[in-house]
Amino acid sequence: MDPCKRPPLNKEILDKFRSSFYADDKNIFAQNVCSRMDPFDACLSRKALEDTHHIYEYKVENEGKPVSNQKNSGRCWIFATLNVIRLPFMKHLNIDDFEFSQAYLFFWDKIERCNFFLNNIVETAKRNETVDGRLVSFLLNDPISDGGQWDMLREYTKVLRNLMAKGEGDLKIQNTIREQINSIYRIVGICLGVPSETFTFSYYDKNKIFHSIGPITPKNFYEEHVKPVFDVNNKVCIVTDPRPSNQYGRVYTVDCLGNVVGGRPCIYNNQPVELLLELTAKSIKDGEAVWFGCEVMKRFAGKQGILDIQVHNFPLVFGVDVQTTLNKADRLIYGDSAMSHAMVFTAVSQNEKGEVTKLRVENSWGEDRGEKGYLTMSTEWFKEYVFEVVVDKKYVPEEVLDVFKQELIVLPAWDPMGTLANVFI
Repeated sequence: MDPCKRPPLNKEILDKFRSSFYADDKNIFAQNVCSRMDPFDACLSRKALEDTHHIYEYKVENEGKPVSNQKNSGRCWIFATLNVIRLPFMKHLNIDDFEFSQAYLFFWDKIERCNFFLNNIVETAKRNETVDGRLVSFLLNDPISDGGQWDMLREYTKVLRNLMAKGEGDLKIQNTIREQINSIYRIVGICLGVPSETFTFSYYDKNKIFHSIGPITPKNFYEEHVKPVFDVNNKVCIVTDPRPSNQYGRVYTVDCLGNVVGGRPCIYNNQPVELLLELTAKSIKDGEAVWFGCEVMKRFAGKQGILDIQVHNFPLVFGVDVQTTLNKADRLIYGDSAMSHAMVFTAVSQNEKGEVTKLRVENSWGEDRGEKGYLTMSTEWFKEYVFEVVVDKKYVPEEVLDVFKQELIVLPAWDPMGTLANVFI
């Protein structure tokens, strides 16, 4: 159809919409309710609230205290990671409450992520990617996540690309990057503080006995006191991407994705969501919490802490489901879904058939939501909105581990699976 001949919304059509709206008393009632309260609260299902209980059949021995609070920052992935690691560490030291320093990892992530970005700019220039091409434009749209956009990185991009255009060698390029990172280090150090090279950790255990570790470097602290109870090298990332283009049983990565030059690449072992659920239950029943990534703001009653497909009855209030009814694959294809938040599983319940019915979630938004900071998730919600879990290799079948040995399939930088490494809520 000729765009100039497309029918506009004229007065006759709009009058019909208006008449239809006021002809239904339910619309007027719903309008009255939504003018006085949050429309999402108006859509809450009383039955879903009545059926929600924060009691679970299998639970990790001790949950972390205090409940962490990332506040208004995009550091959920750091908080969730450290919340998982602290559980065996607290048990090992026989202590009641403990938090690793999220700020320490945040500082070094800023430095490393900026260095990774600038080196990516050099790499894309070597590929003859243009500044206005899709790849470089995508990278420049959000140079580094977790805390906002850095305009200076775009300025540095121009400097590096100009040097590349002049034919400057690698030594000149790397020296320029080093000067740029020095400026970034200064800014981050002023805003966040520069981490100490060594520290001393003093504490009382549950028996009120005093202990002290250090002075010690952060790396040696991990190697000597954390790694024996939580070795990150033994953990693997299993994802679920049901799009027809991405087969299960294959291993993927995303172009230009990462945060540390010389670090391990982001590798995604794609499996059916049922396996992710099975591995999660197996881990928790053995006493190990599970890091996971999901799209958190769909079908979520935040105040009550409920993640459930049926928690809102939108059709009852609006006559239509205001959140998409597309399946998981189509939500990825049509840009309606992507992983946005990382949290921790600490408990599960199963029915008489051994099927998981619900899961307990440790969040990092303080104690004001859910059951003192903990959420409850239905199995149906897990299948629709969870995209990634990290579990110990010992729980993963050998044939699934063998998938990691395959040749990597590289997805474009803008693929929605790239958000798995850049969760931000």
